[in-house]
Amino acid sequence: MATDSLTSTVAGNASVTASVPHTSLTQTASVTFSAVPVAATATKLSLVISPTVVAADGSSAAAASATVLDQNGKPMAGVTVAFSSSLGTLQAASETTNSSGVATDSLTSTVAGNASVTASVPHTSLTQTASVTFSSVQTGTSGVTGASPTPFHPAPQTASTGLSVGAGGGVLAALDGLFRLVIPSSVIPFGMNLTLTQSSRMPSHLLSTQVAAGPLFVLTGPALPQPQYAVLTYSTTALRGLSPLRVSVFQQTPSGWVFLPTSIDPATHAATVWVNGPGSLIAVANTQTFSDVPRAFWARPYIDTLLGAGVINGLPNGSFEPNAPVTRADFVKMLVLSLGLAPGSGVTGFHDVPANAWFAPYVSAAIKAGIVEGLTPTSFGPSAVVSREQMATFLARALHLPSSTAPVHFTDAKEIAPWALRAIGAAMAAGYLSGFPNGTFLPGASTTRAQAAKVLALLIDHRAPSSVSG
Repeated sequence: MATDSLTSTVAGNASVTASVPHTSLTQTASVTFSAVPVAATATKLSLVISPTVVAADGSSAAAASATVLDQNGKPMAGVTVAFSSSLGTLQAASETTNSSGVATDSLTSTVAGNASVTASVPHTSLTQTASVTFSSVQTGTSGVTGASPTPFHPAPQTASTGLSVGAGGGVLAALDGLFRLVIPSSVIPFGMNLTLTQSSRMPSHLLSTQVAAGPLFVLTGPALPQPQYAVLTYSTTALRGLSPLRVSVFQQTPSGWVFLPTSIDPATHAATVWVNGPGSLIAVANTQTFSDVPRAFWARPYIDTLLGAGVINGLPNGSFEPNAPVTRADFVKMLVLSLGLAPGSGVTGFHDVPANAWFAPYVSAAIKAGIVEGLTPTSFGPSAVVSREQMATFLARALHLPSSTAPVHFTDAKEIAPWALRAIGAAMAAGYLSGFPNGTFLPGASTTRAQAAKVLALLIDHRAPSSVSG
């Protein structure tokens, strides 16, 4: 008996012939090489749930992100991942991995409790399980327990001062020196009358963790030809020993109170912002703390800045989960608030962004501003994780950064998608992004909540005026 073996990397039918030389003996047989499922070459599956604590309100969602790698540790696209959960409702029973090897599903629940989420790759032994907690919905609270902070109490009177500004400019200041609006010379060519009122009235928009750090100021008069800086003095007692980065200035607009990018000078307790016309202004401090963000944590200053700006409020259990991946819905909300954009109507045209979803107003605002697009013409993917290259693209669009053609010097630069290359270069040139110490950028890696906080805090710092004291 003579035996030979046959292999193939191509699927199909093979005709095998055996013959004895110098004779008429010959025989033919066939063999079929079947296609190997893509999933069969997968060797590693990981599963991350973000956030791990979600309100059981039927609309707040946890993103379940499964990553599939091959035997070389490379991400695998086109692999079907099946999802199941012991509690709540999944958006889909299965999802397909993208070019980064990630498949994302979302989970909501109207019932409080712990959910066990399982991801598996069919036709393989790969399976992973992670958990998420759906917390009871409580109205009228922010989900943070502890003593209420002591608010700033202004004098119980209303005082006002006025200024007639001509071509020589001038300074409009509160009687107690807690507010100064500087009008440089030649800014007002024809003169104008401005009035500043210091009021004991407190705004009703504050969260339970936000306290007034100064009185309410109402500026009346015509709009300024161009933005000028105003300096509000804040009270340090409102901070309860926390970082001055927790202080920001808010202005009342027709669409509600909005954050103004604020520059803080701790030495003079000055909060400096740009103003361009009449409105109400107040310095506010956020005293919320997170159980998983110690003072020495590398991203603590950035997280403090976003807390001060009212951009983040953490999870119902009092944590921030800085190392968890950030979803598209969460990042868009934080970006819109950091930019000071007013929330939109909530109407987007995407089937997965219902108008009554908590993130819909922010998505519609970002679409109107030309910042974001859908994953498909009909799908936004609110629960999908934001990759680092996606974050760079959102940022470049939001800030209208000039497109960069300069080469990007990362060891994994070839893995950057062509559509993201110029945005990454622009964001790096502007000082918003950087690579890792080992020389990589990891364009397809998930953006963590801490990384997002750093980028958005830098955005706020760049938009704020330089501190002005004296």
